[in-house]
Amino acid sequence: MSERLRMLRGGRFILVGLGVLLLLLIASRALTSLYVEALWFGSVGYEGVFWKQFAWVWGSRAGAMVVVTLALFFN
Repeated sequence: MSERLRMLRGGRFILVGLGVLLLLLIASRALTSLYVEALWFGSVGYEGVFWKQFAWVWGSRAGAMVVVTLALFFN
């Protein structure tokens, strides 16, 4: 294997590693925000409202994704 090819592969692994790290940072920020919101709603006695709103928001997003995916697939 040539030295240039080894350098490219090593750089590719570094880029993939940085991408995974960035994805983990973004996911951890979103999960932390979700956790804090759930704690706050629970502390004021509206935890059920929070989870119902959460389910409706993500359920409607998932439904829209399915509709758009099917429309694009069958088009």
